[in-house]
Amino acid sequence: MKASTMKKMAAAGGERLSSADAGILRAALPHVAIEALLQIESALPLAGATLELPAYQDPSGIGVCMKWMPAKVAAAEATDFAPGMQAASFGLVPVGECLMGSGAPYFIDTRHEGLPIVRLPHDAVDTETDALDESRIERVAESLELFFDQCSLQAPQ
Repeated sequence: MKASTMKKMAAAGGERLSSADAGILRAALPHVAIEALLQIESALPLAGATLELPAYQDPSGIGVCMKWMPAKVAAAEATDFAPGMQAASFGLVPVGECLMGSGAPYFIDTRHEGLPIVRLPHDAVDTETDALDESRIERVAESLELFFDQCSLQAPQ
């Protein structure tokens, strides 16, 4: 990640991931390659920070206003709630909760090197089969670094 991106995100105002919290995420997502994400979350004060992206920069055209999830909330989303449980089996790690009203969680797609950030509506999971409709995954940014470069920050309250 570029030094300018790291400097910007160092001012996010949230909390850095502790080694204990990293253990919680590893336990909740044992089959997902999350080490690169854990390194970023350990280096930057993200948990609890609010990140916004204008609609014109979001490929879905909706825009983003999300709160970065603390590790325990992310682990619960991945193990106890839809669509997080279904998304985890696809290598998607929950990182954000929508503050715009939809409640759609945000995920990091660990299947790709750049760690794209995606949004997944709750109704992307079929209530009868409990299956995730992959076509409903909405890409918000091609990489986590691009998202960090384009977003604006609000300190946690």
